[in-house]
Amino acid sequence: MQATMRQKVLEKIEKWNREKPAKIDLTEELSEIFVRIILTVSFGEDLDTTLLPYETVDGKVSQLRISKILRLIVNNLNMKAAHPLRTLTDNFDRWHLNASERLC
Repeated sequence: MQATMRQKVLEKIEKWNREKPAKIDLTEELSEIFVRIILTVSFGEDLDTTLLPYETVDGKVSQLRISKILRLIVNNLNMKAAHPLRTLTDNFDRWHLNASERLC
């Protein structure tokens, strides 16, 4: 597993050296590295290049990488759990409080 982690980080560094981006969003990049490591360790192959359809809140369907979809799902679940009505009581856990919660 440690070799896989090292390999994914080195691949990302090589990509930065090739493309030389003007700005790097470190949070986004680290999140992408973590998800690629998890996918590779879990499934034994790099599935990050695979595109899947993803429907947004406004009904638009776009093709996104698996790593991006997983980050969006985890973010939506965290936002759902942090809603004040959910943290104060569990009475609202059975319903969607807004449109974005329907995607979770």
